[in-house]
Amino acid sequence: MKHKFFFFLFTIFTICIILFSACKKETQVDYRDKWVGEYEGIHRTPPSPMGFYPCKIYVTLHGDSLVYITVESEGPNLFGFNKEYVKVNSDGSFGDYYLIAYSYGGIFYSDSIRIVHYSSNGYYGKKIKND
Repeated sequence: MKHKFFFFLFTIFTICIILFSACKKETQVDYRDKWVGEYEGIHRTPPSPMGFYPCKIYVTLHGDSLVYITVESEGPNLFGFNKEYVKVNSDGSFGDYYLIAYSYGGIFYSDSIRIVHYSSNGYYGKKIKND
């Protein structure tokens, strides 16, 4: 009788382990996570006059498909990009969006970001801090 009781408990215990291990949810990694953080770099303005200014770029997640990019620069904002929600592709590229007749493109690569207006104005930054 004791053997049947222990066998019964062992069977219930085994079934519980199988059920709980099957219910374990897999966590998905958001490909945008690696780009979140603070970047430090330069803001290049186009000719007349050509200038290079220090800038900081902050990247945070927004929703399930966007990132929010904020740029702080000591230089003039000649193409309207300073706080924008952008959809980033899994390869890190974004752009060809239109902001009041200003088009821009950009890419995250390795530990850096590049945001460029097609007239050579742009921001280039290297990640200095993860959030």
